[in-house]
Amino acid sequence: MHFVYIDEIQDFSMSEISLFKYICQNVIEGFLFTGDTAKTIGRSIDFRYEDARSLFYEDFKPLQEGEKGIVSKIFQLKRNFRTDAAVIALAQSVIELVYYYFPLTIDVLESETSSICGEAPILLEPDSDDNAIMTIFGGNEGDAGPGGFGAQ
Repeated sequence: MHFVYIDEIQDFSMSEISLFKYICQNVIEGFLFTGDTAKTIGRSIDFRYEDARSLFYEDFKPLQEGEKGIVSKIFQLKRNFRTDAAVIALAQSVIELVYYYFPLTIDVLESETSSICGEAPILLEPDSDDNAIMTIFGGNEGDAGPGGFGAQ
């Protein structure tokens, strides 16, 4: 293989990523990784792009005497086109806590921005015996179900 493109790279361990050097020998320009370090879903995986860069520099590209290793920059996409700005602000506050309490678990990146400003979210706290769907979409307990669920 000449090129390896991987999306959601944050769900791979460094050991799994290191196996790609056996699939593609084109270390200089053969790899493109995309993902979001704050969205890791794999158990016991603490992915950071800096760790992946280090892996390429240390393990993938053996240097000759006097040669300098070159690893490409990390490009961050900071503009979010589908999420409300208030939701992004809330998510950023959680990420700030992760930075503070677990400083080596995710890359420190600039905050995302969004020009989408929707209605303020509503917090619903139904009682334990309430049907959350009926609370959100209305209706009576005697109804067969929430008619047209999602249609409006």
